[in-house]
Amino acid sequence: LAAAGAISVTGGSTDAEAAGTTLRAAAQDAGLFFGVAASPGRLSSIVGSEFNQLTPENEMKPSTIAGNGGTVQNTGSADQLVNFAQSNNMIVRGHTMVWYSQAGSLSGANQQTLNTYIRNALLKWGDRIAYWDVVNESLDDNNTGMRRNQWPHTLDRDSNNDGDYFDAGDTDYIRDSFKAARDVVQQNGLKVKLCINDYDIEGLTVRGGTANKKSDAMYDIVKMYSQEPYKYIDCVGFQSHFNDNPN
Repeated sequence: LAAAGAISVTGGSTDAEAAGTTLRAAAQDAGLFFGVAASPGRLSSIVGSEFNQLTPENEMKPSTIAGNGGTVQNTGSADQLVNFAQSNNMIVRGHTMVWYSQAGSLSGANQQTLNTYIRNALLKWGDRIAYWDVVNESLDDNNTGMRRNQWPHTLDRDSNNDGDYFDAGDTDYIRDSFKAARDVVQQNGLKVKLCINDYDIEGLTVRGGTANKKSDAMYDIVKMYSQEPYKYIDCVGFQSHFNDNPN
């Protein structure tokens, strides 16, 4: 099981005895979430007792639940995970809406279709999901500080060729996807938080002491779209994969 933690926005228990009993109680005492990625076949009493956050492995990815035209379908496995989490007083992190990989029927879709899918996914579960990864792995590898060149980045247009996508004439699938999500949240009175997620963004430098351009690029994106006049992005996911058997 892949475990991940995130800072909680709520206060934790001060019961020292309880904190020593389970990992989730210890995390709660420290003001943290202690999460697990799971599929229906991996649900067990340990998942409910030791973790207080659940992220579906593949059950909410577009390749599993996206239908034609941005519809949402085949959600039985995802529903099972959400129901399990609620039964065990766990929060759910939805993963993921817009991603170049495992896009399923969304692959190559235009922004309007992406916006339709975002709306349908948000309304399907509403506040039963506490956090949604709206955009996932948008930045290039190899420390370029650039967007990936795959779809959906092909939907973007740098109108004045200044190298960013923040200007009035630009189109930016990150901005436009988050705007679509924010509109749904506001129009329907939802409390779900909207996150951008990526990996290799946790350090200021990379091996050898070179500046982490991927981290800098993420900072620029979040700084722009989490403040006025946008205020679209609520949170950042620092993606990691942990394996208890590295051999």
